[in-house]
Amino acid sequence: MKYKKLFILAVLWIAGLAIAAQEYATVNLWNTLIKDIKIRYSYSYRHQTVMLVPRYGQAVQQLNGSEISLRGFFLQGDVTGGSLVLSYNPMNMCFFCTGTGLETVVELQPKTGELHRFLRLKTDDFIEVSGTLKLNSGDFTRLIYILQDATLVEIKNSR
Repeated sequence: MKYKKLFILAVLWIAGLAIAAQEYATVNLWNTLIKDIKIRYSYSYRHQTVMLVPRYGQAVQQLNGSEISLRGFFLQGDVTGGSLVLSYNPMNMCFFCTGTGLETVVELQPKTGELHRFLRLKTDDFIEVSGTLKLNSGDFTRLIYILQDATLVEIKNSR
C-alpha cells in the first residue's frame, strides 16, 4: 500500500513537470518569435510604398516548417474566415492599433475541416493552436508568421 501511494505521487509529480514544461515552451516560443527578428523598412517600387521586411534570426529560421503549439488571443479580421489571427496581446494592445509590431501576431490557416471551429470563437478568446510554422518575407499581403494546417487545440477561456 505504501509503494502504491509513492507510485501515484511520483506519477502526479511527473505529470506536473510535463505541464510546466509545456507552459514554459509556449512562452519561450513567443519570446523567440518576438525577439529573434529585425524589421526593416524598404521601399517597394511595385507597390509604391514603404514595406516592412522581416530579417529572421537563426532561432526563428530553425522553426520554419516545424510543428509548433502556441497560446494567444484570437482575432478575426472578417466574418468569412478569410483573416484569422493569433495575437500575443489582446485586441486593445493589437499590433495594428498600438504599434507593438508584426512579430506579435501569427496568421492562422486552418486545417481542412477546422474553419468552422475558428469561426465560433470571439475576439480575445484565449486559445491554444497547433500547426506548421511558415516564415513569410516576400508576400506583403500576408503576415510574417503563418501557421499552416492550424488546429484549435483548446479554448482556455471565453467571454
